Amino acid sequence: MTKKVKFTSTFIDISKQLKRFVSRIVQPDDVEDIVQETFIKSYEADLKQNIQFTRSYMLKTAKHLALNHIAKWDNKFNDSLENDNELPVLLKSMKLEDEYTSKERFLLFCRATEQLSSSIRKCFILKKFTA
Repeated sequence: MTKKVKFTSTFIDISKQLKRFVSRIVQPDDVEDIVQETFIKSYEADLKQNIQFTRSYMLKTAKHLALNHIAKWDNKFNDSLENDNELPVLLKSMKLEDEYTSKERFLLFCRATEQLSSSIRKCFILKKFTA
């Protein structure tokens, strides 16, 4: 059995174990990516040096990749709101969107009430605005 085949078969044998192990650390959407990256990193390392305990090396690599993934995610979403320059622009655009939506709903309301007869329209409008 060649070195490459042995390495690949070891990965296939423990891939389910790797997925279970990594799923305890990261979100389910990221498990497959980390397991694939584990294979690539381990394979590259095996090409450079002879890894005696392949299974243990893969598990350790998966653990480190998962923890690094969590650390990157944590740092990305751990920024202070005070340092965010886009926040005022975002809030202004939300106000504009809300204002536009409000005016659009009012126009639809006006068009709908125009289709009513005058007496029913008066009753409807009085009921809506006095309630």
